[in-house]
Amino acid sequence: MNVWRELFPKAELWEAEFDAKCIEKSMAEGKLNGIHVLTGDQGDITTLDHWIEKSGGDFDVIIDDGGHNNCQIWTSYLKLWPQLKSGGLYFIEGEEQ
Repeated sequence: MNVWRELFPKAELWEAEFDAKCIEKSMAEGKLNGIHVLTGDQGDITTLDHWIEKSGGDFDVIIDDGGHNNCQIWTSYLKLWPQLKSGGLYFIEGEEQ
């Protein structure tokens, strides 16, 4: 996350992570200072609805570097794409099969 803080020092950053214990550890180590954190399964529509509600949506950039399962990526895309501002950027980090 340091790279995003360096590249976009004025941005409001949000991170979503499946593993809540990983988040707790990173927060305790100060690695997520200044970053809003959400947890849950990106393949679950209810979780995505909660993330959108909590963050407010209306994103300039979305970087999906989460699950590498096509169903997870597709579900996230369907829910998050409409939350992207006009002219915004949506990146998907995939995995070679």
